[in-house]
Amino acid sequence: MKNIAAIVAIAVLLSACAAPTYYPTYSSPTTPTVTETAPDNDSGFSSEEEDRKADAAIASAQQTYASIQATTSSFSLRGTKCDEPAMAVTVSSLQSVDEVARRYIGIATTAPDPADREAAMDVLDELNKVVLDGLLDIAQAYRSRKCFPYAKHIITEAKRIYSGPAYADWVGAMDAELAAITAQEPVTPAMAKPITPAKSSTKKKAAVKKPQSL
Repeated sequence: MKNIAAIVAIAVLLSACAAPTYYPTYSSPTTPTVTETAPDNDSGFSSEEEDRKADAAIASAQQTYASIQATTSSFSLRGTKCDEPAMAVTVSSLQSVDEVARRYIGIATTAPDPADREAAMDVLDELNKVVLDGLLDIAQAYRSRKCFPYAKHIITEAKRIYSGPAYADWVGAMDAELAAITAQEPVTPAMAKPITPAKSSTKKKAAVKKPQSL
């Protein structure tokens, strides 16, 4: 059995990743935490119409990911500035995936038919994969162009939202990426520990006044 709470965090992530104005930003309300579980069922949705909608949602999300891959590959090779508009668009494009996911969150938690709840969870799995893989690709592209604050922000905010066994493999990849960022990020003067001059252990000898001759 799958825990729905482990796969419905897209909207939370998109809100949490909202960054200072010089970072790519998201805009999404917070999704309530869901604790309900649904039984395993491989029959798909109970209606053909819902199956078609699900196929279209997954295809659209995959197309979004393909676009992200194309943009990040180009940026990695020829990017000249960290605030390049094309990269901001790739981040914002994940918003469309979030909007579609909201509908399936509702189905996964309220549908009377267990088959519909399980099928909605399967769709959410696919949508989550697009978001997580997309964020990782974007972070790696930023790192490749030495845009370390951008890359680190995306990774740390994503890791704050996604945790637990359901995301073990992905979190491992994010940990590796964060380690690579840390290893490559230059130490700035503000980050460097100031060097305090060592105090001399030699004490000045007091001047000895010679006695006057009689």
